[in-house]
Amino acid sequence: MTARTPARRPVVQQPWIDPVRVVVIGAVIAVHAATAYVVPISWYYRSGPHRPGRRC
Repeated sequence: MTARTPARRPVVQQPWIDPVRVVVIGAVIAVHAATAYVVPISWYYRSGPHRPGRRC
């Protein structure tokens, strides 16, 4: 006894999706790089308890 899966229609890939995918991935990489290296935010990890006014 074998189970047969129903036939599926072939997937048609839209030609415009590849450039959109490249742009989205590039934008995500650019935003992550900007937040990590360009934007002056203090998100770096510091070990131990941090008290204001104390240098680590």
